Amino acid sequence: MKATNNDGLYFLPFLKLVVFILIWFFISHIGKDQFRLYLASPEETISSVVFRIRNQELALDPVATLARTISAFLPAVFFGVTLGFLLGSNRLLLNTFEILIEFFRSIPATALLPIFILAFGISDVARVGVAFFISFWVMLINTIYGITHMTKARTKVARSMKASSLQIFKYVIVWEILPYIFSGLRLAISISLVIVVISEMVIGPKYGLGIRLLESQQTFKVGNLYAIMVVTGMMGFVLNKVILYFERDIIHWT
Repeated sequence: MKATNNDGLYFLPFLKLVVFILIWFFISHIGKDQFRLYLASPEETISSVVFRIRNQELALDPVATLARTISAFLPAVFFGVTLGFLLGSNRLLLNTFEILIEFFRSIPATALLPIFILAFGISDVARVGVAFFISFWVMLINTIYGITHMTKARTKVARSMKASSLQIFKYVIVWEILPYIFSGLRLAISISLVIVVISEMVIGPKYGLGIRLLESQQTFKVGNLYAIMVVTGMMGFVLNKVILYFERDIIHWT
């Protein structure tokens, strides 16, 4: 009986996807005249994806967007976790910089784009920089929250057993804050992708999913527009699943 229940749970997401596609199919065909300017059918979208793959039009765009996303994500993780640990471990430092943290993390990414364009021009530095800036605060806040809300009892037990500061950090603190860090990782990778795509639409590069989205919208190629949206969504889904895989493997007790 347990195996049957598990099989049902694994099948449920695919059932939801089928239902979603069927609803999409009926709406796109029943309201074809009303929605033809901005709603492509599933078959149009799939054929557009296949066509672009065959013509190698999707070869460089996803790679370029993925490279920019990772280039923003990795430094944001490094600096966010490092500074988050320093601030979270020192109440005086945290109180000193708390107002600045709350201010800068509240700034919308779109408001930063003009500043980054002025500072770095129409380049990948500007595109990646905006995504890094936003993702950095996600990692910083999650790390600080993890340290300030971790269970103090384990640290006290380790100290009572004459553990050194390095041992406490390595075997207690790191494992205590890992769930919060992984939550930040999943948020940061999604935000990095979103901001990169938006920046590609505003600061148009030669290659990238964002610029292809904008071109499809401007030329009313609705099938291409939905095809690129599907590819972008799948990229975000895969990146999230990769992090979730490591999360379940490393902190399996959660």
